[in-house]
Amino acid sequence: MVTYDSDAALADFVVIADVNGDGKPDLVVANAGRDNGADGSVGVLLGNGDGTFRPAVTCDSGGQGPVSVAVADVNVDGKPDLLVANGCFGISNCASGTVGVLVGNGDGTFQPVVTYDDGGLLPAAVAAADVNGDGKPDMLVANPFSQPNSVGVRLGNERYVPVRGVLRHGQPFRGRGHFRSGCRREPGWQA
Repeated sequence: MVTYDSDAALADFVVIADVNGDGKPDLVVANAGRDNGADGSVGVLLGNGDGTFRPAVTCDSGGQGPVSVAVADVNVDGKPDLLVANGCFGISNCASGTVGVLVGNGDGTFQPVVTYDDGGLLPAAVAAADVNGDGKPDMLVANPFSQPNSVGVRLGNERYVPVRGVLRHGQPFRGRGHFRSGCRREPGWQA
């Protein structure tokens, strides 16, 4: 096994995606910061196409404890962007989590992180999918430590702030984009 330095003390999560558009798989790693006060980062290791990777280049994740990362074209410009769940698990001086969005430049580099408050919750996972059928990726954030557990949804160019109890375990989503129950709509969510 060949190992690669993700340029952090703790690599919590990895995603494989082509972030620089060369057709070769790249690695994107959520690197958690810990009690030493260091912020977390996202490590990007560009692939050489032969199973090897270049040294990690790190970007600020927007929080201390990134625990999950997703790749999606959130601003629909044809370039991959990064979504980061900053849950700050195991960090004693972290009050609540955030979600970071890093807009991609298309060459494996990213714009500075834009951070969204997760409503005082601690996100454990982030994913992207078009849940309302408008052709734009939507952001889903799992909050397992809220009471009750919840999934926050931010739709396309509108920001939906997650509220406890948005979608409970065992409560399936039915319909075409009707996630309004338990959500507070705030205009202007833009990547």
